[in-house]
Amino acid sequence: MLRTAMIRASVLVAVLLPEIAFAGPYDDLMKAHDAFQNAKSWHAEEHFSNGKTVTVEYSAPDRWRVQPNPDFTEVIIGNDVYMVRNGRATKLPVGGDMIRTMIQRLGFSASDDMKDSARDLGMQTIDGRSLHAYSYTANGTPVTLYLGPDSLPVKSVVQDSNTTTIITYSKYNEPISIEAQ
Repeated sequence: MLRTAMIRASVLVAVLLPEIAFAGPYDDLMKAHDAFQNAKSWHAEEHFSNGKTVTVEYSAPDRWRVQPNPDFTEVIIGNDVYMVRNGRATKLPVGGDMIRTMIQRLGFSASDDMKDSARDLGMQTIDGRSLHAYSYTANGTPVTLYLGPDSLPVKSVVQDSNTTTIITYSKYNEPISIEAQ
């Protein structure tokens, strides 16, 4: 009886331990998604294959700065949107909800097709850092995501049919001041 109970317990541990210890790539990506969503602030640079670079900064709970070029910046504070040119801010009549939604889609987000396509690519050295790499498909677009030890994205490579976009993330939870000026 004791021997049978020990065998059952051993089988149960052998079956459940892999599920507990190794959650899988999708679960790892969801953990990264949650860590990203809970960050108090971050800085991202989007480098497009056409040579264009867009800088996006976020400061919780509702402040965004988008700089598509050095001469033009959009600032979103709550539902207010400002266009800043030559150091002068002009409040726009459009609300920030639509722009904020567009910006959030540019960041790291989870999608339904991610679950079936998520793959663990293991540890890789990127720019001298050891990062955990994952690949997945988001809305039909292949993505490779590199996570730091804190499960936060460090780099993302998005390859659609026409362009490759490399997004580098930094300054997590650091003070980032976003004002309309």
